[in-house]
Amino acid sequence: EINCIADIWAWTWKLSKQFLDRGVKVFWVEPNEEMQEQAIIEIGENELFHPVLATAENTTLPDNSIDLITVGQAFHRFDSELFKKECKRILKKDARVAILYNNWDRSSELIQKIDQLSKKYCPLYKWSSWWLANHESVFENFFTTYEKKIFPNDYHLSLEIFLWLNFSASYAPKKWEGNYEIYRDELINLFNKYSNWNTLIMPNNTILSIWYF
Repeated sequence: EINCIADIWAWTWKLSKQFLDRGVKVFWVEPNEEMQEQAIIEIGENELFHPVLATAENTTLPDNSIDLITVGQAFHRFDSELFKKECKRILKKDARVAILYNNWDRSSELIQKIDQLSKKYCPLYKWSSWWLANHESVFENFFTTYEKKIFPNDYHLSLEIFLWLNFSASYAPKKWEGNYEIYRDELINLFNKYSNWNTLIMPNNTILSIWYF
């Protein structure tokens, strides 16, 4: 039975909210103070919600206190050895770590176009965190026993959310940078080309990997 989770590098709080809506206590662990402040506003008063300003490697949570650790789209950012040590410290006996990634389908023409634009207008761009293939070898080298499940989960996006999704990436240009406007305009052109009735369908799978320590 899962009564208490730690959502690590919780970021947009969407994953945490799924558990809160089901009556599960959530320790929302996030190193970014601005994100924490926004999460508190978005989630509102909820006695099950416990925001924690901390890192994946040092959550500050009590020993043997957590039934499940969740990580959404962030595992590749961690120091894996320190994170593993922290997981063992805060998890209860026989508890688990669930790592989720939304994995964009790179065979899609749309995704390929986004990749081309990012290479052209984003100097920091190497690859997208939305491509699990770039991270999976890290998981396989780190964990020994795990179970993986794949769920088709195409995105249905408005223009606003499509732009937010692309500009939320760490490599995306900021508003004051020279490439910002042209990158935004090109993304809008892509949206207009591939959308129908103001909705863009982006091919995606959600990959859930559950590790046992």
